[in-house]
Amino acid sequence: MDNATQPNTPVRRDAAVRDAMLARQKAMCRVDDPATAPIDRRASGLTGQTRMGFWAAMILALGLGAQAQAELPALPLEDHAAWQAVGRVNQAGFNQKALCSGTLIAPDLVLTAAHCVQGRDGLIPLGRLHFVAGWLGGEYADDAGARRVLVHPDYADKPGPSDIALMWLDHPLEVTPFALHAPQPGIAAIMGYQDNRPHRLGARFDCQRLSDTQLWLSCPARRGTSGGPVLQQVGGIWHLVGVVNGTNSTASVGAPVGNWVLAHMTDRP
Repeated sequence: MDNATQPNTPVRRDAAVRDAMLARQKAMCRVDDPATAPIDRRASGLTGQTRMGFWAAMILALGLGAQAQAELPALPLEDHAAWQAVGRVNQAGFNQKALCSGTLIAPDLVLTAAHCVQGRDGLIPLGRLHFVAGWLGGEYADDAGARRVLVHPDYADKPGPSDIALMWLDHPLEVTPFALHAPQPGIAAIMGYQDNRPHRLGARFDCQRLSDTQLWLSCPARRGTSGGPVLQQVGGIWHLVGVVNGTNSTASVGAPVGNWVLAHMTDRP
């Protein structure tokens, strides 16, 4: 979790505004297919000491709080309506300073990083977890508390493919969720709410995949982005393919959407 100051009075958008933004969101989630970008192969063949060094840097960055100061550019204000399924995962209630990011994948289900909902002493109590969809400067699309949390069974307090979790909400939200897809070759996008800009979504849409087998991306980020989505276009539509869970000075690492997510997202909360 990461710390940030808060605006004074959050305001839920009224139904008419929310409906208009939802309609715009659905329209804007479909875009023309970009030109296919070549995969940067420099890291795809990492082995031995080089691979261990990469993971060591990731773990050091998370464990010591020494994440890179590189940051995601602010998403243009007029584009926020298209990404309301991305929101803040607050640790201690609606308007709490500690935050991660997360993404709605069903009306009552959020995908985020495991370390956003579990600390060294176990799961964070459900009463302290809250998801705020489409947060922007004190306004938001919808929100709910946590009803159930499920962490990947192989999570071991380090970034990588098992640092992923599902968080069921105590009621469905009126926000269009993202569809899921397995990671694909080519460019990707990452998003999240950073510690130095917690009230406005940051994003990059030009991240190269640095590995054919791991979800390593060429876009570094700051604290708060953890749990945010990794997105790729499939058939011209943005799909959620993973979650960000670590970064160093040159890259980010994430957990891909895989069989564990697909097997459990239909569980009863």
